[in-house]
Amino acid sequence: MRIIRLTVRLVCIAILLTAAGCSTLSQQPHPNELVTPLMKLTPAIQAEYLWGEQVPDADLLTAAIADKPELQEYFTNVPVKIWHDAEHVVVLVCSPDGQHAWLEDASWTPGVDVYWYATNPMPAATFTLVPTSSISNTTMHYDSAPSDK
Repeated sequence: MRIIRLTVRLVCIAILLTAAGCSTLSQQPHPNELVTPLMKLTPAIQAEYLWGEQVPDADLLTAAIADKPELQEYFTNVPVKIWHDAEHVVVLVCSPDGQHAWLEDASWTPGVDVYWYATNPMPAATFTLVPTSSISNTTMHYDSAPSDK
């Protein structure tokens, strides 16, 4: 009887450990989970670009979320592309492989602008939103893909 109880306990522990291990493997959020955080990320990036310390464009995302753990939770391991001109920012959240657009948000509009993940097929990870005022301005694109190294 003792052996049966011990075996049952060990099996339960093994199941719990396996379930806990499996849940930590999936750290990539679903695009739906990124909509609300993206509405906070875009103005954070714009504020950092316009009024923050002058950081290289490659460090813009990192600087924008440095003191925002709630955004770090969502965007630290998600490929993000940033476009900016003198005034505006566009943030493009990409699929985990960086190949497809998931969400696109412009700083000059309220809310998330384009839900690419809901289209079939999903388009390539390229910007589609550009303000009219920036056609003659210098533009900059920055890809912030997570490093696998």
